[in-house]
Amino acid sequence: LQKAEIEDLERTLRFIGGVKSGGSWKFPYDPTLTLDSIVALGLIPEVKSHQFYPTPASIAQYVAQILKCTPTDRVLEPSAGRGDLLAFLDAVPENVTCVEVSPLFCDILSAKGYSVHNKDFIAWSKESPDCYDKIAINPPYSEGRAKEHTLTALNHLTEQGIMAAVLPAGYKPEEWIGSEFVCAKSDREFSGEFEDTGITVAVFVFKRA
Repeated sequence: LQKAEIEDLERTLRFIGGVKSGGSWKFPYDPTLTLDSIVALGLIPEVKSHQFYPTPASIAQYVAQILKCTPTDRVLEPSAGRGDLLAFLDAVPENVTCVEVSPLFCDILSAKGYSVHNKDFIAWSKESPDCYDKIAINPPYSEGRAKEHTLTALNHLTEQGIMAAVLPAGYKPEEWIGSEFVCAKSDREFSGEFEDTGITVAVFVFKRA
């Protein structure tokens, strides 16, 4: 392989969650089906159109501390990507529902043992009446979608449920969530954590009022 081809291959392996260790690659799931899909389709999702910016471990760990999942909790991840936001939750994979628009990422989520719906979250929500004890969401931010996805996700929260949303730090959800919900912003902000973006985010915690 030429140098450019090797770089492209390594970018693809990182994109699907691979970590290079010595001379080999390690994955937090069995990548066989995902790699077969890449070979069959000859492509991977383009980052900006899909608004795919993997959740860094530091933020995922922080969200896990907030949600404090138990094995009996039913969990929803509305914009699941590769499942990075779920990595540190003490949840039973079979009790985790993921909604993801990319078929390739759905392969990854399935390999991790999650229940997966290959759909746009807004469209899926209109068809699903289910509610969940814990919701973890890192929504797409462009074109006002963060607000739309956050409000839609809140509809799926149980009476005693908790939702942790990774949103731009300057957001003020209390101004648009209505009286049915309450919201608190985390003390900690995260700057420069998302690759190729200068955005500063915070974790916002939502409950029913």
